[in-house]
Amino acid sequence: MHIVSSRPESYRTFREPRFVGRFSPELRRRILNFLFEVTNIQKRSVDPSVRNIFKIEQSKPPVFKKSFEVLDNLTNRMLTARGVRAVHLPISRVHIVPGSYIRERMQKYGDEDETAEAGISDAVSHTILINGDKEWGVYGQAFTLAHEMLHLKSYHSIAPTVYEGDFQYHRKGFRTFRTKEGIKQKGEAASFIGLDEAITTMLQQRHFKMLIQKIPELRMAHTEQYSGPTIRLRKELSQELGIPIEDFFWVSKVNGGVVAKLLPYRSQCGVVNRVFDAIIEDNPTRFGKKRYIARGRVLNLFEYAYVTGRMLELARYIEHSFGKGAFRLLGTMGSDENAALLVDEAFRKDRAAVLRARRQEVGAKTLLTIRSKE
Repeated sequence: MHIVSSRPESYRTFREPRFVGRFSPELRRRILNFLFEVTNIQKRSVDPSVRNIFKIEQSKPPVFKKSFEVLDNLTNRMLTARGVRAVHLPISRVHIVPGSYIRERMQKYGDEDETAEAGISDAVSHTILINGDKEWGVYGQAFTLAHEMLHLKSYHSIAPTVYEGDFQYHRKGFRTFRTKEGIKQKGEAASFIGLDEAITTMLQQRHFKMLIQKIPELRMAHTEQYSGPTIRLRKELSQELGIPIEDFFWVSKVNGGVVAKLLPYRSQCGVVNRVFDAIIEDNPTRFGKKRYIARGRVLNLFEYAYVTGRMLELARYIEHSFGKGAFRLLGTMGSDENAALLVDEAFRKDRAAVLRARRQEVGAKTLLTIRSKE
């Protein structure tokens, strides 16, 4: 189906999602036109719920604008490398607003995730809100922008909602929502939320490392974060709070006090790191024995599933390392810390059981070989 539009050049950058469920031809046309508008037209957000931000949004510093341009290109390069059409996000969809506005919006929609305070995104209207409070600075804002941009560019399919004439994303990254029929039968629910946030965070770190190499101002701020005084401050905070030193994203002294920002979704990333280690241990020929290189290759495996929505190969690797049903278990991990801890403990036990079964199998084969030679 072609979108009715007078902008054929812009249509080349539009990625049409897959429709899941029953849509009338008229609704399909209306949805596609809406998505085309919000992803391609260089104008401000069309989402009615965020129109009032135009009164409070802050100007975008030149460094932020340059960061947006670089990140837009980097994320599109990731998409095309996986065989997915690029999605160019207009900078007019990004708004730097006071942190109080983001917190109010989170409370309004019942979002208790403190990590979202740095910034939030709306998949339907393709709008990003970035916390403009001074404590974040352009370094933290660019880091958050990478996270939210990855979310917006990872959509795969849409499904009708229980509200007639409306739609929602059925799959976005790893996150999967129930269809209209599923909601009617079992209520609203989503799966793979924790995995989606963890991989988004890991890809965010990957893209941010590439970003700071292209933006001198960010590179200077990054160098300062790993200077002698700041490293000592990180170590002090790590010992005082009992938080691993690598989990601190930003540390600085402000007005006689200390401001520390942690990496988002640390507990979920911990679970995924356990999965990474097991996959690498079980597949040294496929991923290599050098930890840094192997982890990059495993992240590529997750990135492919994240971008394309094709998860079968990834699921096989996970279930080989943790047993049958492990991939489904990973899908139950939410974005809160307790959910991650429960899945992590289950994975620890499942991994031990898999390794124990393998040792027993090797022992049985060895015994059988010895007896056959007698």
